[in-house]
Amino acid sequence: MTLDPSTPRSRRAILAAAAGAAAATVVGFSHHGVGVSGGSGTTPILNGGIGVAGASDTGIGVSGTSSTGTAVKGVSTNYYGVFGESTTHVAINGQSSQASGVVGQSLASGQPGMIGLSIGGNTGVQGVSSPSLPLAKPKTGVYGYANQDGTAKGVFGESAKGYAGYFAGKVYTTKFYEMKEISAPSAPAANHGRLFMRDNGSGKTQLCVRFHSGAVQVVATQP
Repeated sequence: MTLDPSTPRSRRAILAAAAGAAAATVVGFSHHGVGVSGGSGTTPILNGGIGVAGASDTGIGVSGTSSTGTAVKGVSTNYYGVFGESTTHVAINGQSSQASGVVGQSLASGQPGMIGLSIGGNTGVQGVSSPSLPLAKPKTGVYGYANQDGTAKGVFGESAKGYAGYFAGKVYTTKFYEMKEISAPSAPAANHGRLFMRDNGSGKTQLCVRFHSGAVQVVATQP
C-alpha cells in the first residue's frame, strides 16, 4: 500500500486502505502493506510510506496491547520515533496506574532527556501537584504548582554535592524567604558570600554571612 502525501485522504479512505493492506498480508506476504504481528510471528513494514494507518471519529485510531513487552514502539534513524499531533486536544497522553506516565531518556551527553517547547510564548514545562490544573504562565520556561497544604512544594531541587537550584539572573519573590539553622558553612570562593542561619550557642538564632576572608559576620540575633 502506497499513500501519496500530496493527495488529501479522508479518515474513511485511510481506514479502508489500511484494512485492505492488512488483508493482503494475511492472504500472502506483501512488501508494501501494513505490519501485522500475531503470536510469535511479525510481518515487517518494508515500504517507504505510512506503515500503519488508524483513524476513528469517536474512538481509538490505533491500539497496542502487551502483557510484558512494549505495546507500541516507534523507531526512526533520522526523524521522530513517535509523533503526536492534535488540533484542539492533547497530542500525546501517557498514563500509568503503578509507574510513571511519560519518561524521557537520552543517551547523548549533549542532549536533554526531555524538552518542553512553547512556540506560542507560554509555559515550556508545567509540573502540577493538585487536583485541578492551573492556567499556565506566559513567557515561562518551567512552571511548578502545588496547593495541598502548607508543606506543598511547587518546585523541589536537591543535590548532594552541588547546587540544588542555580539562577543565572535576577530572583523575584512575592513572599518571604525562609531558612533553617545550620552549622556555619566553609568560606566561599573569592567574590562570593554565604548567607545562613545558625544557633549562637545560647538557644538564639543568628542571621549570618560568611565571605571569602573566612570570618562569620553576624547580621542579626534573635531577641
